[in-house]
Amino acid sequence: QVLAQLKWRVHDPGAVMKKVVLFAQDDHAAAECLVPLTSNYRVLGVGHGATTSIFARRCVELGFAFANALEDQVVAGAMEKFQPDLTVLVPDLTGALPGFASASARNYVVKVGQKMTGAPWPEFAPIWLKQDSRVSICRGGEEVGAEVV
Repeated sequence: QVLAQLKWRVHDPGAVMKKVVLFAQDDHAAAECLVPLTSNYRVLGVGHGATTSIFARRCVELGFAFANALEDQVVAGAMEKFQPDLTVLVPDLTGALPGFASASARNYVVKVGQKMTGAPWPEFAPIWLKQDSRVSICRGGEEVGAEVV
């Protein structure tokens, strides 16, 4: 549903968005975002080494392009050639898009859960703290959509 909000928010009535880059920082969260994009979108998945091997496999299975962020110059070249309309970081683990993110694309960050000292995965913090989990979409540091799950 959060992806549906994102697709709605970035859609211009006069133009059809065709190219999306997904920067994966978590295997499962990013892999789940791919299927809704299989119709009417070209996708470039950008992984983060061995930590995103499931995401890489799903990109290939769905016929999407994939680049590994271990080599910044390779990804920057792929981004320049791909010319995305939209760039999404899924989920936010670092607080910022990678340096090679397209300046011309609409850039969004998906935030899941909450940060917790000693916990590497923010999506599990609400479970451990016995709280509702919140998924939000941010652009330029401001929240543009959210849902409690």
